[in-house]
Amino acid sequence: MNEYIKFIRISVNKLLIDHYAKIGLDEKLTILLIRLIEYSNDGSKEISFDDIIEGSTFTPEELSILIQKLIKENFININTKVIDGKHIETYDFNPLYNKLENVIMNKKESTYTDNDIKNLFQYIEKLYGRTLGPSEYERMTAWLRDDGYSTENIKEGIDIAYKNNVTSLSYVEKILHSMKKEDTNEPNVPFINWLEGD
Repeated sequence: MNEYIKFIRISVNKLLIDHYAKIGLDEKLTILLIRLIEYSNDGSKEISFDDIIEGSTFTPEELSILIQKLIKENFININTKVIDGKHIETYDFNPLYNKLENVIMNKKESTYTDNDIKNLFQYIEKLYGRTLGPSEYERMTAWLRDDGYSTENIKEGIDIAYKNNVTSLSYVEKILHSMKKEDTNEPNVPFINWLEGD
């Protein structure tokens, strides 16, 4: 049995292992992401805390805090989809993959000033008619800091979403990804799934 164990290989995202520190992760968050990705591979069932905790040193309380941190710092999103008539929460790792792509492609981050950020937030607050929350500030700052979007890109994405009567940042993020992918000023507007609240 010992000889057999030596040759077991588990597929792990090598880019994540090689660059986790560069994108702002520590070892604990990296291990958690690896476990989440592994359990999410088939996407056919909801991942329980028990699944993630089994065989690890994570406690339920710590796990909850770490997952919230991954969401807040824009490494993962949580989506809801319907499987066999049941609503199931699934993890979306595209924000993580975008950060890794930026690292390996040596992409330069957008240059922006505090005044640029202030003007961006004031523009959005005036458009939405309300004050932005701390999580919204953090998410949009991550778009500038980690994803390399310019304030003009973000304004354009916000405008497109607003014209479609949507103020969800998840929806705006899909528009930004579309703009980056197609490198055009006329991105495909994502389909709005009202059941998922995007």
